[in-house]
Amino acid sequence: MTMRDTVLNLFRSRLVWNLGANYGGAAINALVPLLAIPVLIRMLGPELWGLVAFVNLMVVLMMMLNVGISQALVREFAHRWTNEADGGVRAASLLRGYEGLYWGIAIIIGASVLPFTSWIADIWLNTSPKAQEMVPYSVAFAVILFVVTLPASIYRGALLAIQEHVLLNVIRSTAVIAKVGFGVLAVKQTGSVLGYLTFFVGVSLLETLALAIAAWRFMPSRRRAIDFNLREVRVTLKFSITMTVLVMMGVATTQIDRFFVSVLMPVQDLGVYSIAVGLAFGVLQITYPLFTSVMPILVSIDADSHRRLRAIRNLLATVLALVAVLGGVYALVGTAALSFWLGDPALAQAVEHPLTWLLIGVALNTVFNVGYTNWVSLGQTRWILWVNLLSLSITIAVLPAAISAWGLVGAAMAYVIVNVIGAASALVWFITSHREHRSSST
Repeated sequence: MTMRDTVLNLFRSRLVWNLGANYGGAAINALVPLLAIPVLIRMLGPELWGLVAFVNLMVVLMMMLNVGISQALVREFAHRWTNEADGGVRAASLLRGYEGLYWGIAIIIGASVLPFTSWIADIWLNTSPKAQEMVPYSVAFAVILFVVTLPASIYRGALLAIQEHVLLNVIRSTAVIAKVGFGVLAVKQTGSVLGYLTFFVGVSLLETLALAIAAWRFMPSRRRAIDFNLREVRVTLKFSITMTVLVMMGVATTQIDRFFVSVLMPVQDLGVYSIAVGLAFGVLQITYPLFTSVMPILVSIDADSHRRLRAIRNLLATVLALVAVLGGVYALVGTAALSFWLGDPALAQAVEHPLTWLLIGVALNTVFNVGYTNWVSLGQTRWILWVNLLSLSITIAVLPAAISAWGLVGAAMAYVIVNVIGAASALVWFITSHREHRSSST
C-alpha cells in the first residue's frame, strides 16, 4: 500500500470523520454560549444573569438521574450494533423501550415538582426584592427544560453508538446556535429573562424531536413496527442502574460546589462562579470528542488486553499533550483574553481567581476520564465506585469550610482535590495493568 493510499484510507475512516464532527460540535457548543455571556450580563444585569445560571444548575442536578444510564446505553447500543447477528433489531427494541420509559419518567417528575416552584424558590436562593418575583418562574422553566431534555439522551446514545456522529453534531450545533441566538434577541426586544428562557426551552424541545427522528432513521425497523416492551431494558437494567448510582455520585461531586455557592452566597456570586465553571467546562469539552469517538472502538476491542492497553496508552498521551498545550495558552494570554471577553476588568478579576483553580481540576479530570472511559467500555464499575465515593465524601466535608474561608476560590479548590483522586486512580490502574500484561507475556 502506497503512502497516498494510507492517507486516503485514514481520511475516509469513520473515526476521523467522527473526531472532526465531535470537535466541531464541541467548539460550537462551548463557544456560542460563552460569546453570549457578556451580552446577557450587560442586558440583564448580574442578578438576573445569576437566575439563568441557577436554571442551568437546577437542570444539571435533575439530570443526575440520567447521566449514568445514558453512558451505559452507549455501550449497550454499540455492543448490540457491532457484535450480534440480530443486533440491529435488538438495538431498535432497546431504543423503543427506553424511549417510552424516559418520556414517562420525565413527565411524572416534572408534574411532581412544578407545584412546589414557589417553595423551592423561597428556600434556595438569596435575591433582592426586585428579582424575587422572577425566581418561581425560573424554577418552573428549569423543570420544563428538564422534561423536554431528558429523553434526548436516549437518542444521542443511539447515534453515538452506531457512530453517526456527524449528523448528531449538526443537530446539536444548530440547536445551540438557535437557543442562544433567539434567546439573546428575545432579551434585547423584551428586556426580560423570561424571553430568553422561553426560546431556550422551545428550541430544546425541537432538538429532542430532531434527535428522535435521526436515531430512528438508522434503525432496521420503523418505530411503529416495534412494540413497546421492556425486555431489552431489563437485560441492561443492572448495569444501567449501577452506572446511574456511580455517575450520580460523580456528577454530585463536580456540581455540588455550585450548589453550596448558591445556598451560602448571594446570587450575584453564583453568576460569577458560573462564568468560571462555564469556561472551565468549556475547556474540558475539548477532550470529550476524543473520548466519545474512542468509546465504541474500546467496546469492539472487548477483552483483547494488548490492543486495549495500546489504545489507552495512545489516548493518555494525546490527553496529556492537549493539557500541556492548553495550559500554556492560558498562562500566556488567559488574563488578557478574559478582560477583553467580559469587557469589565473588575468582573474579569473576580472570575479569574476561581477559574485558575478550576482549570487545574479540569486538567486532572481529563486524566481520570482516560481510565473512566476504559472502565465503562468494559462494564467494570469497581474503580468508578471507589473513586466517586471517596471524592463525594471529601467534597461534602471540605466545601462549607472552604467557601467560608476563601469564598469562590475555596469552592474551586475542592474541585481540584477530588480530581487529584480521580487522576491518581486512572494512572494506578494503567500502570498496574501494564505490569500484569508484561508479566503474562513473558
